[in-house]
Amino acid sequence: MLGYKTQAKDYKEFLEAHPEKCDKAFMEKQIKIYEFLGELSESDLYMLFDSGAFNDIVKAYTELAAKQTGLTDRAHDLTGVLNGIFDMTGAKQALRAAGYPVKE
Repeated sequence: MLGYKTQAKDYKEFLEAHPEKCDKAFMEKQIKIYEFLGELSESDLYMLFDSGAFNDIVKAYTELAAKQTGLTDRAHDLTGVLNGIFDMTGAKQALRAAGYPVKE
């Protein structure tokens, strides 16, 4: 995907131009990640998300959002529901169901 490739290129250029301002190891990791993501198709990204690798992160963000919107008492309920949705719904299907655009 173009955006990720551009991000990797920008990190490389910044690291080369300003090595004294960078944590080299951190920048190299960022470059590696964005290069990897840049090689994936939209379908690959859905598959990566569907792997479950990000479930706990999504649930943590959900709990934070629930608490910030005053749904503190329901935060645990939301993450419980998410567990079921993660098990039964793929990323592409979830995007469609929520009204987000999905590339075919």
